[in-house]
Amino acid sequence: MKSSPHLNLIAHTGHHAALNTGRFSLRGRESWVLSWSIDGRLYEGEASPLEGFGADSATACHQELVDLDSELLVELSESCAQANAPLEELGRISPHFESPAARFAFETVVLGRVAHLLGVPLWQLIKRFAGHSDPTPSRLPVSAVIDPSWTDWELRADALFGQGVRTFKIKVGRDLNAELRCLSALSARFGPELRVRLDPNQAWSAHEMTELSREAFEFDFEWIEDPTSEADGWRELESSVPFAADEILIGEDPSTFFLDLLGAHFVLLKPMALGGFLACLAWAHVARQSRRPVSISHLFDGPRALDACVHLAFALQTPGLTPGLGLHAGLEGWTEEPQYVKVDHLVLPGFGP
Repeated sequence: MKSSPHLNLIAHTGHHAALNTGRFSLRGRESWVLSWSIDGRLYEGEASPLEGFGADSATACHQELVDLDSELLVELSESCAQANAPLEELGRISPHFESPAARFAFETVVLGRVAHLLGVPLWQLIKRFAGHSDPTPSRLPVSAVIDPSWTDWELRADALFGQGVRTFKIKVGRDLNAELRCLSALSARFGPELRVRLDPNQAWSAHEMTELSREAFEFDFEWIEDPTSEADGWRELESSVPFAADEILIGEDPSTFFLDLLGAHFVLLKPMALGGFLACLAWAHVARQSRRPVSISHLFDGPRALDACVHLAFALQTPGLTPGLGLHAGLEGWTEEPQYVKVDHLVLPGFGP
């Protein structure tokens, strides 16, 4: 006999680490866990809107999750499980959300049940719908964030390198001299195995991008993420320098956004900021049409959202790229840990056999 479905919204009461970027600082953050119990199984999704990244707000996010009805989730998940294209069915009949974070939590629980009803892991459901033939990796390495403003960044880098991390994302845009010293030290410390990404979080103007990063160009790095918020300025940047589109995608419509005009070399997808799995699928489709490699990253999410991002990385990550899914300061306020090893064959630093 089937049990009655039960939907619960649980406020996260732990602290959140301060988030400092080249563009803004954030103290505190509201998060919720959407918990759905049905037929003896529990499905959970996380909503952690980050003020300053797009127009998402904690107030809108909370209200949209409060308004959800468990019977609607039952209807949606069972309809999607019976459809030939379950994710397309979800996009067609699911509620409209103003909050990207709320939609991410909603899709996580609904698609989690759809995957269970179909007897496949979540990443396989997503990949099946994405319709590409890239082989599924047996494991995914990760990149980790290093902030030159940390007093112990060298100790952290040594520990991460010892765990197998070879790709570091360096937060830049505040103190160029300190950031260049960090780059020099990392290069000398780890040698040719090191792969570097720079992330100013849109802090530079197009003019500053040209002037302030001139010395940074001397280092061998994989890409610069979101150098400026000025879309017109992207097209004026040096074509020989690899750039990655990240925050600049938030709030845009992938069906009308022209990556070719932007000039980005890579596309980075954060489901908490973009609005979940379906939005990331749409952006991945646009990126593939434009022959741009795709990488999955987090928004300093908690453990449930990070696990969902891992499934997305298995489904959409371009082979050869390292997803930005390493452990981070945003996890410090949660008592739970990510369950990466529940995803087939995934091995990350600190997890797995």
